[in-house]
Amino acid sequence: MRLLVIDDDESLRNFLYQQLGSEYVVDLAETAEQGLYLADTNLYQIFVIDINLPDGSGLNVIKKLRQQKNNQPILVLSSYQQPKKIASALKLGADDYLPKPFALVELQARLESLVRRQKLKFTQKTVVGKFVFNFTLKKLFFEKQLVKLNLKEKLILECLFRNVGRIVTKSILVAYAWEQPFLDSNTLEVHISRLRHKIRQTSHQPLIKTCHGQGYTLIQNK
Repeated sequence: MRLLVIDDDESLRNFLYQQLGSEYVVDLAETAEQGLYLADTNLYQIFVIDINLPDGSGLNVIKKLRQQKNNQPILVLSSYQQPKKIASALKLGADDYLPKPFALVELQARLESLVRRQKLKFTQKTVVGKFVFNFTLKKLFFEKQLVKLNLKEKLILECLFRNVGRIVTKSILVAYAWEQPFLDSNTLEVHISRLRHKIRQTSHQPLIKTCHGQGYTLIQNK
């Protein structure tokens, strides 16, 4: 399996080359231009892209890859203080994100998860218990029954379903649904409360779990 790392940090690139080399064929690029050139001339099964690049944003790389119909998994690297950019990356087609600094074992786990999720991505839907979220239609179904939601509720769920198995911070959800980094926390909580009510009315089952002091995640009931 071939992997492309696009990051301007030479020490990080070399570290990933050494540590991931036993599992992947690793190619390295330090600029957006180099990364896009390699992506255009080689076949990669997975991409690791830093948001901040010396000749532009990693967001532009993601956008161009998706415009070129390159549907391979993309893992975004970012600082902790970039919720809006992370949300933008997910909307452009990135599959996961990992804040810097990170532990190697977490990076490896995320890469393995992306490989497993690749088949689900092509179906454009994710299943959690008896719930199904269709990303193309932006609709939630429970046992084939549609759960009626407004736009913000759909965007909140879309972000959560794209991150099954992990806690999504409030700042990421706000940036994803409202396209702005800051918002009165009560506004998000009100939308989450209404969303839970609508889900219970249809399914009588909970779906969203509050992780106090951290954010929200999906309840993976069987």
